[in-house]
Amino acid sequence: MELFDDWSVHPRASAPAAAAARRRPAPGREGAALATPQAIAAQLGAVEPAVIQVNCFEDVGYLWVQLSFDVVVDPGVALRAGSQLVALMGDIVRFNSLRPKAVYFVLDAPVGEPPPDLPASRYGVRMDELADAWRPAMAGTPRASARRRG
Repeated sequence: MELFDDWSVHPRASAPAAAAARRRPAPGREGAALATPQAIAAQLGAVEPAVIQVNCFEDVGYLWVQLSFDVVVDPGVALRAGSQLVALMGDIVRFNSLRPKAVYFVLDAPVGEPPPDLPASRYGVRMDELADAWRPAMAGTPRASARRRG
């Protein structure tokens, strides 16, 4: 698995105060902890299909995690990967998008001051909400139905 840790090379990360701000959860999210990119990659090591690339980057005032795969992935992969991220960092993880060979997550933990213009909810949905929405729909897919018939 390749890891691209753009969080550490971002210019704001070079100042100690900014680096400390990166690791603080958003107000009201004090129970959640921001993991290092290395911890994220380690946590995702058992996800199937295998994650071939983890890219941790910053955009629009938030931290993002992009997972890339060498096969086309389905919503179940996004749910499994997202649940691993939630297990590591708590409910700061929000699903952003599912692409044919990638899944994007945004972390509801602003990088620093001033706060981002838009709340993280504009960029993604909490994983528990996503699971509630997708699981009933996935149960009716031909692939899922065939697995149930055995």
